[in-house]
Amino acid sequence: MIFNFLDIRLWVGIGMFLIFLKSEKGNEIMKNVIFKISWKLLECHTLINEFYKKTLRPKFHELTDNYFRKSIIIVKNGEEILSFKNYMEASNLLNNEEINYDFILHTKFNKTDSKKNYTTITDKLVNYDEENIEVSDIGFIIFQLSFKTDNGVEKYEINMKEPKNYLVKDNVLKSNFFKYYMKKTYQIDLADDFNIFYMTNDMNQSNLTNPFFIKFNDVGLTSFPIKKEITDEKEVRKQEEKDYKTNLISNIINQEKLKEHIE
Repeated sequence: MIFNFLDIRLWVGIGMFLIFLKSEKGNEIMKNVIFKISWKLLECHTLINEFYKKTLRPKFHELTDNYFRKSIIIVKNGEEILSFKNYMEASNLLNNEEINYDFILHTKFNKTDSKKNYTTITDKLVNYDEENIEVSDIGFIIFQLSFKTDNGVEKYEINMKEPKNYLVKDNVLKSNFFKYYMKKTYQIDLADDFNIFYMTNDMNQSNLTNPFFIKFNDVGLTSFPIKKEITDEKEVRKQEEKDYKTNLISNIINQEKLKEHIE
């Protein structure tokens, strides 16, 4: 009899709870609870991901002396088609076989700081065990890629410093690099119609529509849109030299202004 009485109270309680959940107030409370739980789970995921990227993975590569990393990557149509541990391994294949590719990435990995994983972008294989990588002094506040979709404009941050640092003298960024970056980082097949917007530490900024040319120098960078009707390499070089001089003058003026401000 006692158990029957308790069963009745239990079922009455469950029924009242269900009625409460169906009410407007109960529904609002459940939404808040679900939202808070989802937000906490998202925070946990972010923290775990950051811990993996900035602590666990670098520590693993430090302990293994970068044994499992590929320092040379061959890229074609936005895809990594080949990868090698070192120059010797890459040269044995590339010097004996004719392979079509867009560019080669070569990374000198730092054991502890991913911002010092300096990476060159070249059109031929270079032995960076013997050649030094010259770092550019350029720094960005904003580096953003955008393109139009049926739902509006989508924008993506381009991180030039992590997990690989592309801020290296003579690195050239063109359409094929960004197609690779978007595929690798965001799993997006980038079409030809896209824009790049950047703002440097000295507040220089530019908004470029593909096709364009961006090159990192020892001081600053050179960038300009490429007119589709201009295909002559000499004309591109002339434009590059002109833009480099303009950029150099701009940097000198900004430095002088900064000195006057400090004095």
